[in-house]
Amino acid sequence: MSLRAACIGGLRGGQDGRSVGIASRIGFQISICCFFVVYCLRRMGIIQSNSLRKARQRVAMPDFESMVKYSAGYAHSNNNFVIQNLPQGNCPAGLCAAICILRNILQRGNPTIPSKFLQSHLGAIHKEEDHDKICYPLISSYHSRWRHTIRGDDQGNYYPARRFHEELLPKFLEEYAFVVQLLVPEVPINHITQIDTEEYRDQQVDFYLPQAFLVVEIDGIQHDLRADAVRVEHLHRHGIQTIRITAEELESQGQAFANKIEDIKNRIRKSMHSQEERKENDHTTITLSDYAIAHAYGIDLGKSNYQATAVIRFQLLVLELLERGILELGEKWNFAIDALSRPTLSTLPSMTTFCG
Repeated sequence: MSLRAACIGGLRGGQDGRSVGIASRIGFQISICCFFVVYCLRRMGIIQSNSLRKARQRVAMPDFESMVKYSAGYAHSNNNFVIQNLPQGNCPAGLCAAICILRNILQRGNPTIPSKFLQSHLGAIHKEEDHDKICYPLISSYHSRWRHTIRGDDQGNYYPARRFHEELLPKFLEEYAFVVQLLVPEVPINHITQIDTEEYRDQQVDFYLPQAFLVVEIDGIQHDLRADAVRVEHLHRHGIQTIRITAEELESQGQAFANKIEDIKNRIRKSMHSQEERKENDHTTITLSDYAIAHAYGIDLGKSNYQATAVIRFQLLVLELLERGILELGEKWNFAIDALSRPTLSTLPSMTTFCG
């Protein structure tokens, strides 16, 4: 089968293809691990099926969200991420327990210790002298595109939020333009507050910058001002600042719009200052300043820490596809992985990354 897999947070090939090669071998390693774990579970009487062939019989599985959150990593990088656009499917009978065990092993620490197999290819990165002194931020120099996510008026062909993100922010944020790469659109309010409030279960904000606990809303003509004020207060109680920009302010780009841009900058400055104080106690904290440097100078995908970050995300992706019955043990797997021409990993520190 041919599968085009996209893992948010930057599942990308290395400058010389080493990341892809290692990640491919890890897929094989997971196959062997699955066989081994299933065998052990059978010997223990946990799995009753007599053969792996019978394990391919499907059992009903609940509907999945198209996005799954993860916290996992082998290095001090963006270890909170999501895998999106996962197809629904049924878990093969007899494999679910093995997959859960492997998933838990990969997430047993943050960061966790690589296997002996990985260490033979990437080195013992957890034993490096600067392992707990350096962070590895993921950010792309290529502008993020959210064409199918940022909402607008399809009938009127009017997309103020998209224009704000793609055109105006990079222009007016100046030295802080790098945060455009960190903004996530259409984030559910309950994901931001981490509290399941029934009133906000089906409500999203236009943009969220998790590193600054900042929400930016682009208000069209039809807006319930009272409901907006209640939402602003709800977010404020959880430490989230909201900046609202009307479509009229966006189009005129007058003094009111300039003031809102300055409010965004001030929030970024304040967050950068507080993060630097935190970094004095924890050198692995990923700050907005770290993102700014990485965005300006790029990142070296030749470093084993970045390659290990790509590998663990690929490992978890394979497990997700096995659990959904998209991949089957014993079959040949072919992955088409988008690789950037320059050594950069793109990241979307969305509600799933809440990092640094």
